[in-house]
Amino acid sequence: MLRAAFASLVLLFPAVPAGAANFNDFTPGARAMGMGMAYTAVAEGPEALFFNPAGLAGSDFTQAQTGLGRLISPVGLASSGFMAYTRPLPILPGSTVGAAFYGMRQNESGDKDSFLLHFSHQMRFPQIYLRQPLKFGGNFKFMNVSHDNGGSKFGLGLDAGVLLDSGKDFKAGFSVADMTTSLGVSNPSLNLGGAYRLKKRATLALDVRIRPGLTMVYPGVETDFFQQLLQVRLGRGFPLDGEGQWALGLGANFSPVFIDFALQVPWAGFNRPGGGAQLSCTYKFGAPPFFGRFIGTAARRAEDLRTDILDLEQRKNDLDAQVSAGETDRTSVESQVRTLQERLKELQDRTRDTEHQLEQAEYDLTHAAPKPPKVEEPPKPKPEPKPRAPAAPAFPRRHAVKAGETLRGIAKEHYGDAALWERIFEANPDKIERGLPLEGSVLTIPAPR
Repeated sequence: MLRAAFASLVLLFPAVPAGAANFNDFTPGARAMGMGMAYTAVAEGPEALFFNPAGLAGSDFTQAQTGLGRLISPVGLASSGFMAYTRPLPILPGSTVGAAFYGMRQNESGDKDSFLLHFSHQMRFPQIYLRQPLKFGGNFKFMNVSHDNGGSKFGLGLDAGVLLDSGKDFKAGFSVADMTTSLGVSNPSLNLGGAYRLKKRATLALDVRIRPGLTMVYPGVETDFFQQLLQVRLGRGFPLDGEGQWALGLGANFSPVFIDFALQVPWAGFNRPGGGAQLSCTYKFGAPPFFGRFIGTAARRAEDLRTDILDLEQRKNDLDAQVSAGETDRTSVESQVRTLQERLKELQDRTRDTEHQLEQAEYDLTHAAPKPPKVEEPPKPKPEPKPRAPAAPAFPRRHAVKAGETLRGIAKEHYGDAALWERIFEANPDKIERGLPLEGSVLTIPAPR
């Protein structure tokens, strides 16, 4: 829903009315210009000083940036230049300080110079459940504006901004720029912006800039290629002196050097008196070289492949172990089945013998001869008691297996009943292989049930 609403705002921008902007509305930065000045929520790099000073809070590197630009308008040719320097503040983690100078000259209109001092900081607010720290920052400015019709004014000013990162690819920014004493130009300006990171490849941005007598909507988009080595940008260009324009931008990431170029063309035709270009260069002190990204990516992919290979080998070994265990279980089951078949056959034979004996007993009872009268015999002398044989050792017992012995034979020897061989089998499963006791092993003979 959020993505659809954002896209709808971008598509509606041609219908938004706007008045004529002048040189006072132009803000430097080739990357921002290539995105159609939709930079309040993006706010990355030193050019963020001029759009939303909160964006620099928590910077990891010291940065220096410079840029030059030329703009054509119906009023006259305009040129601009700026320099900016920012660095983290070690004594206050999460803070950034910096300074910048910006100057603009336009024929038949006037000049504008600004020097600013910057401070920004980020803080966490667990009470409002933000995944990322809330960033805020500001600039203290010294400004001078000169008009071609005569007169020059010097003043002091402030910029302030807030940046909210949802932690879910969406950022929102708010800033107030050029809160100054009277300089003869329209100020201050209120900037509202949003940016959405789409599938980690593209950034959709939208800014609304409001100042006395003028409201502008700036949509823009930036897309990354070749692991962020190259960025391509498109947006609604800065309408200098009322000439509507398209903005195109290109960025190259040769870390620690970053180069950005932006071009504006009138959307009413190339023959219109409009357009312009801007080039900026940024250096990040201590930033890793750009080729490290490719090496790191290749190494990460190789490591992922090695991990996958090890996982596959482990799975193969597990499957082999399962197959081996299955074969062992199958052999054991087959041995048990053969033993049960032998026992069944023996039981069947015993059943037939018992039935035969029963039939014989019934026949004998039916055809028995009359018993002769009993003749009393003289009492026999009582035999002297024989000495008792020594008692067999109590259970459990030990039995050393000899060659050719079977479980049934051992059960017969100790229990007197070969059918009790299962008791020995259950007590010595690790000393029996394929239904036969291992020769030389010592079996435990448990008590019969």
